[in-house]
Amino acid sequence: MLLTLLDIGGSNTRIAFKTIEEKELEKKQNFEYDYSFDYYLKFKTSEIKSIKEFLEKNFEIFKKSYEYFNYNLYDSILLISFAGITEGKENFILTNNKNFVLKKTFLQQFKKYFVLNDLESVAYRMKKIIEEKENKIIEENINNINKEIVDKKTKINISVLNYNFKINNIFVVKPGTGLGSSLIFRDNIIPLELGFFPYSVFLEEDEEFKKFLEVKYYKELNKIVTFEDFCSSKTLKYYYYFNYNKILEPKEITFEYENSISKKETINFFIKRLLYFSFIFSKSLNSNTII
Repeated sequence: MLLTLLDIGGSNTRIAFKTIEEKELEKKQNFEYDYSFDYYLKFKTSEIKSIKEFLEKNFEIFKKSYEYFNYNLYDSILLISFAGITEGKENFILTNNKNFVLKKTFLQQFKKYFVLNDLESVAYRMKKIIEEKENKIIEENINNINKEIVDKKTKINISVLNYNFKINNIFVVKPGTGLGSSLIFRDNIIPLELGFFPYSVFLEEDEEFKKFLEVKYYKELNKIVTFEDFCSSKTLKYYYYFNYNKILEPKEITFEYENSISKKETINFFIKRLLYFSFIFSKSLNSNTII
């Protein structure tokens, strides 16, 4: 049996193939496989013009690695983690790239296919980790985050979040090209699109930046400023331009920021708003654990 895995995000798409024995497949539930792929690569989502050609091309490359290979791409089980709304959809459209459409008619060619929201996928994996009692590993990773990202006077201690894995409800949040979130509610996984809620101003300094976004970027588009504008990679780009009148891409801000006060301040601004977002929505969802 061949498993074809796709992680389609706003900026990057990852593809993986894995072979697994049919009898081994029957023993497993909910596709809780290990993560040792036979083939794995990452691409820019914007460079993928046809998902069909993209899959077939990479499948042929993967296939050449095996002298005796009798699997067919469309006989495989296709698992997709998708950065957009997937519930009740016939066709799937990326939240941050409306031109990228994954059509159901194409997916139906596969033996089986499953399309999950990207943060829904993350939540399933986190739930599995928790069930396997790997709390110690997670806590070690969290401790690695507790470092000075700005300077000694303005240290942000991310450990203020309550990582208590024994409770039922867990709020999962992940900023990237956009802002994804999901909820582990008892034994259920609930994908959320909270990043598109209108941004509520909590601090006085937010008001001026919010007005800047409304005038500079959204006035002609007739769009509202959302939490995603304050808690995603676009925040870094917009805020740096707002403060220093210079356009830098997010990667230019996050890489080698140690010797740059302006970059540190920008990252500081972003993380504080992300903490606000996480705290507010986790409490409103009756969750006191945030990942």
